[in-house]
Amino acid sequence: YTHRVYTTHRGEVYPLPINLGTINQFFHAHYTPRQAKELIEGQAGELAGSDPSNLNDKGVSLIGRPLYEAFIKNYTAKQWDTDPADLPAGIIKRLPVRFDYDNRYFKDTWEGLPVDGYTAWMRRMAADPLIRVQLDTDFF
Repeated sequence: YTHRVYTTHRGEVYPLPINLGTINQFFHAHYTPRQAKELIEGQAGELAGSDPSNLNDKGVSLIGRPLYEAFIKNYTAKQWDTDPADLPAGIIKRLPVRFDYDNRYFKDTWEGLPVDGYTAWMRRMAADPLIRVQLDTDFF
């Protein structure tokens, strides 16, 4: 199993995380890794010298406005049900961007899924006598 993620933007399918293939496809170019890195650094420089306090500005400072607005902004707003400008900057620090064609989402040596799926796995785990399931309980 290898976890690969794709997204669509304006009717076109792109691989995620953002990698050299994504960058070249998005900008209709054939950048080398060095050229792509320079391009992204230049676009990210829009907020140079600032200390982004929200996710929106941090995202722009990491990958530039074009890629951020195409692939991150709307997904983040949907995922968190909040405007990225109202989310803390630290949430996006782990945004992977690669300047090679590796479009695997994780760089782990081993990836996998439970044989019978996550539902069966959770049922078996919850049925273990060492696990106590407590419902209708105040979180606090």
